[in-house]
Amino acid sequence: MASSDSTRFDPVSHLLGGVGLLALDAGQDAEAECIFRYLRQVLADPTALDVCRATVLLQRGDPEAAAALLRESVLAEDPTHGPANAVLGYALQRAGLPGGRECFERVLAASIDPDSRAAAIEGLACA
Repeated sequence: MASSDSTRFDPVSHLLGGVGLLALDAGQDAEAECIFRYLRQVLADPTALDVCRATVLLQRGDPEAAAALLRESVLAEDPTHGPANAVLGYALQRAGLPGGRECFERVLAASIDPDSRAAAIEGLACA
């Protein structure tokens, strides 16, 4: 069965995304941003990349940047996106900002993704 162009796995873009995430995690923000800018132009759907970028920012101790990235990219296009809302909920909690509980509740109300639902349940338990 042939896959469409939008769902075809592109190993070069996948590898390049991994290199970008490693660069971001290592604090090489300028280099990582060049890679991500390129990938946003060539990927049919860069939402997973943006959620991964936000997760790295959150793990790196910059929850405000993670929240801004998600709000300006994934959630601007789909406010009910489960993984993005789960990561945003954690980012808001870690930053001491309001809205984390609401993010987790959106995940439980709208997402069928089991990983996002599990993260939302855990996040609500900590809220």
